[in-house]
Amino acid sequence: MAYVGKGVSIGGSAYITKQTLIHDYVHLGNIRVLGPCKFEIGSFCAVGEDLLVLTGNHNYKGDMLPFDEKWIQKDVIVEDACWIGAHVTLLPGTHIGEGSIIQAGSVVHGYIPPLSIAGGNPAKVFKTRDKEKYEQLKAEKKYAQLNLNKF
Repeated sequence: MAYVGKGVSIGGSAYITKQTLIHDYVHLGNIRVLGPCKFEIGSFCAVGEDLLVLTGNHNYKGDMLPFDEKWIQKDVIVEDACWIGAHVTLLPGTHIGEGSIIQAGSVVHGYIPPLSIAGGNPAKVFKTRDKEKYEQLKAEKKYAQLNLNKF
């Protein structure tokens, strides 16, 4: 069964699977999770409109065209305090490290290290957050009180 923590807000529609875990104080715009594997999003994350999360993909290396019946399955993980812009797609096997920012319109696959700022298709890291400042704000528990429905 899916897990939704306390203080979660959804600014639009949500389609999640039984393998979805949404931790505390997460704000989501519209979200759609597809596939058989786990999607987990950590606490204090902010996600813009139209997030698409894919946890599985067709097998094009099989014995049929364009793909066979085998389903390639990989979890998608977003760690705490991440900001994901609008119209982002997270592909199977994506892991976004704590405190990272994903630019609107990005397609993300693979590992994004903590405190990274990444974007594009495919998403690439182009900047890093100030670690000292991030750790200070985290220690002081200065998390935004997200109410993005007011816009």
